Amino acid sequence: MASTKLTDCVTRLADAWLDIKERFEREHPDRQLVLTATYRDPQEQYRLYQIGRRRLEDGSWVMDEDPKTAIVTQLDGFIKRSKHNSTPAAALDFCVVVGGKVSWDRREYAPVGELARAHGLVWGGDWRTIPDAPHVEIPG
Repeated sequence: MASTKLTDCVTRLADAWLDIKERFEREHPDRQLVLTATYRDPQEQYRLYQIGRRRLEDGSWVMDEDPKTAIVTQLDGFIKRSKHNSTPAAALDFCVVVGGKVSWDRREYAPVGELARAHGLVWGGDWRTIPDAPHVEIPG
């Protein structure tokens, strides 16, 4: 299970997140930001990697044809490590809560992306392949 503690993040990211959260919630009083993951061990990363994929007999992975599943991450935690897998973590995931319910509407995440970029962070919503709007990380 992934950590949701800011103390498991690099200080720069934790400090930026506190400011982003405070500013976002002040500017959007009907919305809240909730951390969903900071540090994630490689096994949890691998579990997420499998979502939206199926393994062939030769050991390779292909996209699952089930329209109800979508690829969550391109990083398996072992061969390709995520910034969530470092200690302390250099990435965090979050959700936007509107009216007491989690929203996955990408438009709700755009203001967080703007605040993250203003802090010199990378917002996953800007990624060209598999955009990840509920993700922020340290560049590099």
